[in-house]
Amino acid sequence: MPKQTWKTLAPQLRLVWQLSLPAILTQITTIAMQYIDSAMVGALGADASAAIGLVASSTWLFGGVTTAVSAGFSVQVAHRIGAGEDTEARTVVRHGLAAALTLAALLALLGLGICRKLPCWLGGGAEICADASAYFLTFSLMLPFSQLNSLTAGFLQCAGDMVTPSVLNAVMCGLDMVCNALLIPHFGVLGAEFDENGVATDRRMAVGRPAGRQAFRPADRRIQ
Repeated sequence: MPKQTWKTLAPQLRLVWQLSLPAILTQITTIAMQYIDSAMVGALGADASAAIGLVASSTWLFGGVTTAVSAGFSVQVAHRIGAGEDTEARTVVRHGLAAALTLAALLALLGLGICRKLPCWLGGGAEICADASAYFLTFSLMLPFSQLNSLTAGFLQCAGDMVTPSVLNAVMCGLDMVCNALLIPHFGVLGAEFDENGVATDRRMAVGRPAGRQAFRPADRRIQ
């Protein structure tokens, strides 16, 4: 085995660094978004944070399924590209998009069907069930878009483009802060949106006051 020297290792290390740095930045921005979301929702009070925490295991489960699907198809695309089979790689991309979006749509429908009962199944109190239901419903409806994001980012990385997904993730982090600042003070955890569907009825009965904006007025004052 030839002896490794710095002269031979330097190009390899440079390549590893060039490939890993965008992925590192992507992970940092993703974690930053989670911290930002937690901090801004925490400003609404303990009930809002508890509502999100109640369904966190379910959102992780659904999100894990979509991430696993993206990883599976991305590996196949990487193998085809590495073997120089570009036509087959394009075929896998098409099949991956169709299969992944179909699965995400089914998960969204499942979330739509169980969102009202899920907080009760998980043992949530009446004061947080409405917000937890609204949060899980919104998360479920966004699953096809989240699936498309992770799948296309994986395909780009397999093709050797590590920069574009990282840049887009950084843009998403910035938009996350802007949208949080604009929407959270007005909509909270979106529990008020489900008044007409009866989801917030239990909350009104439990706390003896209307659900919706009145529940978030203290947080509004703090943010303003």
